[in-house]
Formats: sequence, C-alpha cells, structure tokens
Amino acid sequence: MARSALFTAVTPAKRRAKNDSSDDSSKVKRRRRRRRNRRRNRRRRARRSSS
Repeated sequence: MARSALFTAVTPAKRRAKNDSSDDSSKVKRRRRRRRNRRRNRRRRARRSSS
C-alpha cells in the first residue's frame, strides 16, 4: 500500500525506475538521508549564529 502510494505521486521518469526494485530502494534511502541531514544542518547553523 505505502509503496504504491509513493509511486502514484512520482514523476513518469521515476516511475520507469519502479521496474528496477534495487534502483527504487536506493532512491528512497537517499531521500531519507537528505531529510536527516537537513535537520542536522539546521541545528548546526542555529548554534553557530547564537554563538
């Protein structure tokens, strides 16, 4: 269910990668990593500005 929901909102170009399950999993992992890094970066920036 979750997987199909993700694909429905994905662009046609990325939809093609759906056929390669390995490609998809790697893309999802990359997205999650980016989100985590963004949060970390925000905290770092805040500390720098405060100091």
